[in-house]
Amino acid sequence: MSFENFEPAETYGVVCSFANHSTFDGNTQHTVEEYFDKCHSLLDNDGLFLFESHAPAYEGDRLESVLGLIRERFSIITRTTLTTGKRFDDGRTLPVASPIQLC
Repeated sequence: MSFENFEPAETYGVVCSFANHSTFDGNTQHTVEEYFDKCHSLLDNDGLFLFESHAPAYEGDRLESVLGLIRERFSIITRTTLTTGKRFDDGRTLPVASPIQLC
């Protein structure tokens, strides 16, 4: 089942997004805004959202705008940038956030 069609009967304490907010193959139908709205809707009020950006070569200069979209829905608690020595992992950003109350 696609994430777009996933309709759970409950909310969760943690939602993990491992470089899934956009895809180079176009297999997601959500806009980035719709994706983060869906992630937000899946969380308990006191839950945590764990996010991983794409590698900098793919995310490029869009990272700050993506983080801005996250900040519209979540309060970022911590933000880490990976340094692993591996080309596809170095520079990935990993914020941990809690949902804010949306109007």
